Amino acid sequence: MFEVKDSGSFDTMKRTVSRLLDFDCAEYTESFLKRRFEVRLRKNNIDTYRAYLKFLGGNTDEQTALKKELTIHVTHFFRDKEFWQEFKEKIIPAIITHKQNTGRRDIKIWSAGCSSGEEPLSIAIDFHEKLKEKIKDFRISIIGTDRDCDTIEHAKKQSYDEQQFRETENAIKLRYFTKTDDNKYTPNTSIKSMITYHPGDILKDRMPGNIDIVFCRNTVIYFNPEAKSELYVEFYKILNTPGYFIMGKTEFLNGPARERFSVVSSRERIYSKN
Repeated sequence: MFEVKDSGSFDTMKRTVSRLLDFDCAEYTESFLKRRFEVRLRKNNIDTYRAYLKFLGGNTDEQTALKKELTIHVTHFFRDKEFWQEFKEKIIPAIITHKQNTGRRDIKIWSAGCSSGEEPLSIAIDFHEKLKEKIKDFRISIIGTDRDCDTIEHAKKQSYDEQQFRETENAIKLRYFTKTDDNKYTPNTSIKSMITYHPGDILKDRMPGNIDIVFCRNTVIYFNPEAKSELYVEFYKILNTPGYFIMGKTEFLNGPARERFSVVSSRERIYSKN
């Protein structure tokens, strides 16, 4: 079993990595950081933080590899089918009804931690599937942000492997994507035109405003409780009323946000702004 021999140097490791990578380790749990650090130590056959930091300091390739490990993404289209069914059947109609009652046409959605674009595209597809021809009655904009610039560039290219559709109905895939000569799939204009992608760190950068729905699913799972608490309050501030905040199934509201959001679906972790 792999074990770091100088675990007492962990704090030095955190401070140095934060400075080298512009990655605030203080916002993440100790267990998460240790697991991610150890992946790179094992990969390079190094068993002390001090030796690894010496190796890391002048090695830009390793710095890139470590940052990718710290911002690792696991995603695919319509990940967790039960959630997407609830979103399409409950949240979209609620937003549409409110917009119609108030005579407004703009719908603004933020996918915070959008990875390579599967979540924003899934959102766009669900709006198309629910509204059909009536989608022309609304101006729907979806903002996808992620702190990993390489991941955002991948999202902008919008080219996906077959495996990314493992929870997607084949009819949906054929309706909204075109297969290319290299056996990848690219989204059709009807959905990709709804989305803009930007690099962005939800802990540091200015958030978009006048949002109707914030998606932040499994993005903050390894943040420490204080960082989460502050972030949830910021989400509350940027949401319209009514507005919806959606988090991952393994996550829970903490801090002042518990008093500021109402539960729409406890199972799917969907909340509405009070």
